[in-house]
Amino acid sequence: KKAAPWGVAPTFEWVATNFAKLLMLDAECVHPYEGCDENDCSMRRYAIGPPAAAPEEEEEESEEDSEDDEDAETEAMRERLAALLQEVEHHGHGGYGGEERKKLTPEEIEQKRKEAEELGEKCRILSKKERGELNKTRKEKAGHRLAKTGQKNRKYEGEGATSKEDKKKKNKENVKKRFGLS
Repeated sequence: KKAAPWGVAPTFEWVATNFAKLLMLDAECVHPYEGCDENDCSMRRYAIGPPAAAPEEEEEESEEDSEDDEDAETEAMRERLAALLQEVEHHGHGGYGGEERKKLTPEEIEQKRKEAEELGEKCRILSKKERGELNKTRKEKAGHRLAKTGQKNRKYEGEGATSKEDKKKKNKENVKKRFGLS
């Protein structure tokens, strides 16, 4: 090997072997994030960048100003809480949003009862026999042809195949031979 000027090749070799150590020298420059690989699986990845800027601290205000601000915030919270409590007390113990629960009229009661009866018929529990009739097994379905047309004829009828007439003739001859009628 020819020696590279200024020792660049050995420097790159050292960086390649000690890359993790090099990154951890300044951990503030390594920023983790969630990434996706080629299979759309989320995985943790790292980006190298400038160190995160520290949040700028505001100039210290005088203690009196900060206390006044805190007092104003707490007073505003108390007022808001008092308003909410008053609203709840004013509307009573109704539903959410201050809705009062109203009583149903006899017509509405009768209507709800009819709706419940209709739903009851729809949701009626079936007996074991009724469920069996609705959901037949493969063997129970066998023998009940659902198609409107007849069976598909799959027998080969090309050149060299015997036709139905030929078979009938041969069958008749065989019967005659068997019973001695020929």
